[in-house]
Amino acid sequence: MKKTTTKEKIWFLVISIIVLFSIVINGIVYVEFTRALTRGMLRQTANLALEIFDFQYPGSWRVSYGELYKGSHKINYDFSSVDNLKKKADIECSIFLYDTRVTTTIEENGMRIVGSKVDNKVIEEVIKKGKDYVGDIKLKQKTYQGIYIPIKDTSQTPIGMFFVGLDKEKIDKLVMPVVKALVLFTLALVVVLSILIMIFMDRIIINPLQSTKQILDVIAKGDLTANIEERYLKRRDEIGEISKAIVSLKQSLVGIISKINENANSVKTSSRELVSVAEEMAASSEQVSSSISQVATATENENLEVAQVVRLFESFGEKIDKMYSKLKEVKEGAEDTSYKANEGKDELDGLLRAINGIKQSFEVVTTKLQTLSSSFNQIENIVDIINNISEQTNLLALNAAIEAARAGEAGRGFAVVADEVRKLAEESKKFSDEIRNIIRGLGEEAKDVYSAAEEVDKFINEQITTVDRTAEKLEGIIHSIQNTVPLIEDAYVFLNETVNDKDGVLSSVENLSAIIQETSASVEEISATSEEMSSLSSKVADSAQNLSSMMDALVEDVKQFKL
Repeated sequence: MKKTTTKEKIWFLVISIIVLFSIVINGIVYVEFTRALTRGMLRQTANLALEIFDFQYPGSWRVSYGELYKGSHKINYDFSSVDNLKKKADIECSIFLYDTRVTTTIEENGMRIVGSKVDNKVIEEVIKKGKDYVGDIKLKQKTYQGIYIPIKDTSQTPIGMFFVGLDKEKIDKLVMPVVKALVLFTLALVVVLSILIMIFMDRIIINPLQSTKQILDVIAKGDLTANIEERYLKRRDEIGEISKAIVSLKQSLVGIISKINENANSVKTSSRELVSVAEEMAASSEQVSSSISQVATATENENLEVAQVVRLFESFGEKIDKMYSKLKEVKEGAEDTSYKANEGKDELDGLLRAINGIKQSFEVVTTKLQTLSSSFNQIENIVDIINNISEQTNLLALNAAIEAARAGEAGRGFAVVADEVRKLAEESKKFSDEIRNIIRGLGEEAKDVYSAAEEVDKFINEQITTVDRTAEKLEGIIHSIQNTVPLIEDAYVFLNETVNDKDGVLSSVENLSAIIQETSASVEEISATSEEMSSLSSKVADSAQNLSSMMDALVEDVKQFKL
């Protein structure tokens, strides 16, 4: 489809307006000129007819006995007067008395239409207002252009009407040549005006618009060196404003494209650096994610091991509590043994005073020695338990120290506590070994005493002389018991402190377990965040790569502009 130019559109618009204007003007001219010419002809014909009538029948118009007169001549039914006018002027003529025809040239069905009346609007204008009335009248299948002129008496009062009618076809034949000439003149004038307007439009609007379009086409191709003609810039109409706007546009485009070029190069460099940084960040994120995953696994293992340590410490605490209870019983038994040994000494002293009392007292001593031997065995068993607990405690302390070292900074306090527990366990083992040696010595001595007591019991009657030696033995036993009781009391006090420290150590281990659990949860969150960061880094790298490609394309596009 052929493209319609602005020039063609403007010409079409101007021609359409001119043609429409000419049609309207010619229509108005035709109607008004025809009407004016027709009325002029009717008035001229009517006036001529009245002059002829006045010449033939001098005198004024009057009404006498209901009949119309012109001077002394009666008009009613005087057909010769109107026929004479029709013959001379080629018109139809009627004379009215008020609103009724009294004579006429018009026939209908072979009869003159005398006595007929006119419309009220004609009566209103002519009889009542005394004005002429022009209008179309259809008579005998023909249309007439007629004029009604008031007939006035000497007092200028309308008493009738004088009608003159012309055939409309005849009027058209007379008027049409003049109208055609006027229309042709108008058309010629319109054509000349159209040509002048088109030439004016070409010089004032079309040519500047075409020149402006050519400049815009050059700018659209990227050449910003094209210039608007100075004469267009000096104009103070819309063309001048458009020209100035194009100059401003060109200057703005030059500045914008220069800035785009600079920014594109800068963004291109930055995007390449961003690609490199994003790739490095993605690689680092992957390494961090891998390391954090390993840390999370190690933390989970440490959490399990710390939980095992907590369980071991709880078991160790229960055993220490039991050992504390047993040692308390040993202490009480030792105190009781010391007390009873003193009683045995008193009994031996009584034995010296009474031989019978010696036998009974010796039986008591034998019984006490059996109890003492049993107590020594219990003490030795307790010492073995303490020794085992010390060894286990030492082993646990070593494991705790290893786990604390794995925990790093968070396990430093726990490592100190584990070292103290290990030292306490070693000291406990040392003391338990000493107690074992003492108890074993006491046990051996108790066994000897018991053997001697049996021998005494068998040969009591023969061994009265040995009572003094037995008393000395008993004195030694009492002395040994007195020496043993403070050691047991020291062990009791130490174990009491161990019980108290055990609660603190257990609390610290539980706190460490909680810290490791929290650390494990935090490490898992960090791991998830690191993985997300790695994913985002990859996306950033892809976006940066796309941005770099877009900037390359933008730079190539900008190079097409000629600044």
